[in-house]
Amino acid sequence: MRSSHSFKHHRGKVLTGVLIMAAGVLLLLSNFRLLDIGSVWSYWPLIIVAVGLDKLVTAANSKQRGEGVWLTFVGGWLLVSVQHIFGLTFGTSWPILLVGFGIGMVWRAVEKARESQRIEAEYGNGN
Repeated sequence: MRSSHSFKHHRGKVLTGVLIMAAGVLLLLSNFRLLDIGSVWSYWPLIIVAVGLDKLVTAANSKQRGEGVWLTFVGGWLLVSVQHIFGLTFGTSWPILLVGFGIGMVWRAVEKARESQRIEAEYGNGN
């Protein structure tokens, strides 16, 4: 019998799969003119935000937390660009990605330094 850990480990993939299937069903219904998703579909970046938040909440380590933050950030940027929030478009908002990339670099450097300090404190400095 499999443990609940197995499902918890794959929950992000299950959520992503369900969201992709739901998007496909909505698009198919729209193509058959059974549903008008025109204005609703412009919120598709929220799918990426949801996957990022799920990854962030269920992260087992700092690398997964960083991936969750990045997905959430990119989804937010896409939403701002698609919805023209603050008048921003893809052409005018792309520098936000540079800011996010820089934050990611700092995040990884700080996390590596913390891990090195933790290992050093746990095992001594080799003396």
